[in-house]
Amino acid sequence: MSNHEAGLEAGLGVYLSATQITRAFGICRSGIFALMKKGLFPVGVKIGRCRRWELSEVQEWLKRQKEGEQFCGQNR
Repeated sequence: MSNHEAGLEAGLGVYLSATQITRAFGICRSGIFALMKKGLFPVGVKIGRCRRWELSEVQEWLKRQKEGEQFCGQNR
């Protein structure tokens, strides 16, 4: 069993780093934090000096973007 699978079984979920989010969505790191500050992106959790975002929260955010809500502070 992988660490990923073990974490899911323990109910911990999957967490993404800022680097993973920037690569997946083509948004810069400062863009993530700007959206957070405006309340347009999940806040995530701070683990030590790092911030991580739960995959399910990011997926929900993406679903809202696809439904026509605000993306990067602008209506689609």
